[in-house]
Parts: sequence; C-alpha cells; structure tokens
Amino acid sequence: MSDIDFDALDPTVKEYVEKLEDALLESRDELAKAYAKVEADEVQEDDILKSADPAVQQFVEELRKQAEEAQSIAKAEREARLQREFVEKAEAFDNLPTNTEDLGALLKAIHEVVDTETFGKVEELLRTSDELIGKSAWDEIGSGMSTPGADKIEELAKAHQQEHGGTFEQAYAEVLIANPSLYEEARS
Repeated sequence: MSDIDFDALDPTVKEYVEKLEDALLESRDELAKAYAKVEADEVQEDDILKSADPAVQQFVEELRKQAEEAQSIAKAEREARLQREFVEKAEAFDNLPTNTEDLGALLKAIHEVVDTETFGKVEELLRTSDELIGKSAWDEIGSGMSTPGADKIEELAKAHQQEHGGTFEQAYAEVLIANPSLYEEARS
C-alpha cells in the first residue's frame, strides 16, 4: 500500500478504507482482550463453546458424552475386576462357612476403607481362622469316625454340597451349624 497516494483517492474510497482500518484495529483490540482473558483463565470453556459454530458445539458435546461413557465403562470394568480378585482371595478360605461371593464383597469393602497393613492383618486373621476351623472339625469328629451320627452328618454334608456347591468342608460346617444335635450324637 505504500505505492498508493491516500490523499489522491476518491473521498468515498478514503472513507471506506478508514472504516476498514478502524474495524481492523477494533478486531485487534478485541482479540488481544480475549487472549488476555484466556491467559488469565477468565474465560470459561462454556463461554468459548457458546460463541463457537453450532457444528463445533455439537461435536464437542458428542465428545463429552463419549468420554463420560468411556469413563463409566472403565469404572464398571475396574469394579468387576476387583470383585473377581477379592472372590479369588475368598476362595482360599474354604473352611469358613460362607459364600465366596459374599466374602469377596466383604473383603473388597474392607480393603477400600483400611490401610494395607490393616487389611493384611484381616487376611491373616481369616487365614488362621480358616485353618483352625478345618483342623478342629477333623480333630473333633475325626475322619475315620463311624458312628450313626457321624454317618448322618457326612450324608447330609454331601447332599448339601451337591445342592448348594462349595467344598465338602463348608457343607459339613453348615450341616453342623444347622443341626447341632447331630454333633452331640456323633460324639457319643
């Protein structure tokens, strides 16, 4: 533009060029202000999005929905994985008279609220209890016991195991809990 003599231009063209220059300066000022706001974190994401093209707004909204859905799926998969891990831990306690799914859920809940050291102590307590239950059941009743009461307990335990699943020891313990008189009968 340095080759153009501005004073020699038609007054209408001069006026038009001056308006364009003013608009350019205003746009620069607005851009500088907007940039300063972004730099100062004064402009919120929603304000920027509201001023964007509707197609961009729709695209961003779809991306948000996809991100929320992906987070939801990831959270559900994490929960399922953790549940499986704690059920596997619970399966190690096969002498405890409880369902492994329930014990797994309980272990998971405890793990979420206590520190690692405390959870280790809970596991050790369960492991010791499990061993004592397994040992005492066979020490008290004996594996070679052949009394009518012991035979009845064994028969009921096998039936209970077939019907409800779990280990024979769990079924045996549940039969004894449900029928304490059979225990007394087996001891005599």
